[in-house]
Amino acid sequence: MKISIINKTFQYFITFIFLCVPYLTNAQDSIFELADRLFEQKDYDNAALEYERIVYNSSSKEELNKALFKKAATYKKINNYSKASRDLERMHLFSLSQDLQEKYYYEKILCYYLDGKFEKASITIEDMYLNIDSSRCSNTYLLQVFVYNELSMYNDAKINADKWVMTLEGNQDKLKTEIDNLYARVPKQKSEKMGRVLAYVPGLGHFYAGYPVEGIAAFVINASVLTFGVYNVITANYITAYLGGAGILSATYFGSYERANLLLRKHNYKLTKTFNDNIRKALLN
Repeated sequence: MKISIINKTFQYFITFIFLCVPYLTNAQDSIFELADRLFEQKDYDNAALEYERIVYNSSSKEELNKALFKKAATYKKINNYSKASRDLERMHLFSLSQDLQEKYYYEKILCYYLDGKFEKASITIEDMYLNIDSSRCSNTYLLQVFVYNELSMYNDAKINADKWVMTLEGNQDKLKTEIDNLYARVPKQKSEKMGRVLAYVPGLGHFYAGYPVEGIAAFVINASVLTFGVYNVITANYITAYLGGAGILSATYFGSYERANLLLRKHNYKLTKTFNDNIRKALLN
């Protein structure tokens, strides 16, 4: 008798579970219905608000993660990669399946890269290798190349470029040779520390940064103002020397110093950008 009651109870329980699962699935889908419709209508601002409402009212980590994923995708549509990455940071990584963890890391690295936060992208790459098997990271090889290039970590970039080429179908010897040739001539940036020291002498910092014409102009202007001030001191025109000499010299001297440092950063940026553009062109064509 007891066994019969237990069997019937078990049967009712199993039936209840099978009846509830579709209901729960449909209920979760209905929660996202409005937000998804707004997303499809390209009303991204309101879609983001609706996804955030779901996050606030979420009853499980699965529901919260799904809403944050969708909200991050919404911000990506309007090129707001900063907000997209912040939403990805709020997710519960270890509540995700392995496949979703791969997607999570890819999206997070991509958003940091597009937002210009290359250091954060690099840290996320390191975190990825700590938390998931390296064999599941192949979808990020290309991103890693771009991130490491921006950080001038060319050895790491080259390693990932080679890995990415190996994932391609067919004979890629030509591409491999092109990549080898590009990384054999990585840009050699000039020292910003040395540039700051040389910039104390008007004109020298400009020459070091590769702008000799501006260097000559900076030297002549500062030398002329200094000469004007000294002349007025010698001729006892102290007020003129102070206002016209020292006053103007302070502006031209410090302006020259800042300009020299700016030109050096510009020089290094152009070197890096040209190299990175060539790498992207080789890998994406």
